[in-house]
Amino acid sequence: MAAWVLDALRPWTSGQVLITPSTAAPETLGVPGRPDLVPGLGPIGGLETALAWAEELGHPRILLLACDLPLLTSDLVGRLLREWPPGVHAVVPESPGPLGYEPLCAGFEVAGRPVLEKVIDKGGRSMERGLEALGFHRIPMERMGTKEELERAFTNVNHAEGMAEVERLLQTGAPARNGGGDR
Repeated sequence: MAAWVLDALRPWTSGQVLITPSTAAPETLGVPGRPDLVPGLGPIGGLETALAWAEELGHPRILLLACDLPLLTSDLVGRLLREWPPGVHAVVPESPGPLGYEPLCAGFEVAGRPVLEKVIDKGGRSMERGLEALGFHRIPMERMGTKEELERAFTNVNHAEGMAEVERLLQTGAPARNGGGDR
């Protein structure tokens, strides 16, 4: 699944990395990898690690994409980048999902890292709290694509049944159904 997400990023980024405790996954996929700076924080810890790494490399911003979004397209990534206003620490697309936006398909400026670190230092473990502290910009759904396109792109796969559904979608080109994976 991570390979499909990396493919969606390649046309838009100068390099891709994995934040993972595994050494095998980055090696298999041919990209650099690192474990979380602070293990056990979940996605917000992965974001903090990615921002620290980008800062080391002198990159001003990153795209954060969950590896379990295998139906995400390069076109959608491009739309997200085109809709990112200058000077905004975080940009997140709205979605038909339960939160109304996709915090694990988002853009972040490295300059916002100190704000995120304060959230983590105060015990904040949710991406929602981190995004609120950053004052994120929501990209309206109509600027990102149709409801059906976004439902498909943001199909989250966390179990074997969800993966089987994604494989069916990729083979048939059928639209995602609400039961295609965990959201």
